Amino acid sequence: MSEDFNGTDFGEEKAGNLVVKGDMSIEGDTTKDAAHDVEKDSTHDIKADLDVSAIHTSIEKSQSILLSSNVTAAYVNHLETGLRSTFTFENGLNGEFYVPTSLKDAQAHYILSSADNAPLIYRINYAKSSFARDKVSIRMDLDLTHVDEKNTTYKNSDKKLYGENGVMENFNHDDTETEHGSTYDTSTFGNLKQLITSSAKKISLMLKGVLFHSATGNSTTTETDTETKTTTQGSIKGTLVGYMKADVGYSTVKGNVSYVWGAMQDADGKDVNAADDRVMLTTQFTEVTPKNNPSAPETPSTPETPSTPNTAGTERSSGKSGNSGSSRSSGRSNTSNMSSVPDSLDTSNSPDTPNTLNISNVPGSLDTSSDPNVHASSVTHGKDNQAMSAVTTSKTVKSPQTGDASHPYVWFLSMIVSAGMCGGSILHLKKKNNR
Repeated sequence: MSEDFNGTDFGEEKAGNLVVKGDMSIEGDTTKDAAHDVEKDSTHDIKADLDVSAIHTSIEKSQSILLSSNVTAAYVNHLETGLRSTFTFENGLNGEFYVPTSLKDAQAHYILSSADNAPLIYRINYAKSSFARDKVSIRMDLDLTHVDEKNTTYKNSDKKLYGENGVMENFNHDDTETEHGSTYDTSTFGNLKQLITSSAKKISLMLKGVLFHSATGNSTTTETDTETKTTTQGSIKGTLVGYMKADVGYSTVKGNVSYVWGAMQDADGKDVNAADDRVMLTTQFTEVTPKNNPSAPETPSTPETPSTPNTAGTERSSGKSGNSGSSRSSGRSNTSNMSSVPDSLDTSNSPDTPNTLNISNVPGSLDTSSDPNVHASSVTHGKDNQAMSAVTTSKTVKSPQTGDASHPYVWFLSMIVSAGMCGGSILHLKKKNNR
């Protein structure tokens, strides 16, 4: 504070009370404790909270330094006042602010409102604001349309200000006697102070549809057995400047006043990465990359032990069944069972046949060509050989056994005839020898 204000109410005020305070938040998070997590290419709304109590205090305390007497009646003219706010991407944040295409579109995405229910005396001048993808500059000018009706503070004047029927005093007039004559009791410092101190001290500026692409600042990488996690951060920086200037005079004393308020970060919501009093908001992106670790192979299951293959021929029956000529057993076994094979061929149903036939003295071989059912091999093998042959045939022969099993009587008669012929031959030989 300058020494020029010593001894005045303004000089006694603490410097912190004359500074506008600001804070930004995203979805209610002021990022005081940690950066706010956002996803890649996601859209969010940003709110800037502004405490303009310093403007109120400055105007109120200035009364003691303007004029020593009857300061409320001092004439105020050529007033210029307003707020200017800018927003940019900082610290490696890649994003986009919303760019409106019409006045209505701008009014829907950039909104100024009162945060303490008191009337606003500023409005966004959309025509003089600028909107770009990387930077937004918002101009807020004096607006008296929402001010409640008030009485003038000028002594002995009954004029009404604002409201539906009051004078819309804006403290900006021509330098003519006529103009001064009609506004000397309304365009006064007393009425300006009343206007400022009754308006909203806390206001909010909403930026809707801000797009967050990615960030490169404060990169941190951590790894586990299954993934790699990388976090990056970036910030939005906000600034606010309030100003007011005007010509002031009373009687023959004239001068001018000028105020400039710069916003500082509100200590209660100071960003986690803020190194000074700048108003900022930090966001964080997290990218998780799975590691391509090959999965462990599954342990193969133990294969079932294969059954022992059946020995060929062991499942064939030795008898005959129906008209098939040979039959197979109805079931299969894992091991061969030879105990059911007979030691010798059952010939109980066969006609009696001599065990041996001595034809050593018979000249030539026996002629049996006249009997088609008799084979030479059937009479030259002994009984034991027949049994072995039967067993062997049971094991290996796959075709039906020879012989006409469908005419047993014919076969039986043939055997009798053969036996008779053999007997006749033997008797003939004995008679010849006896001679």
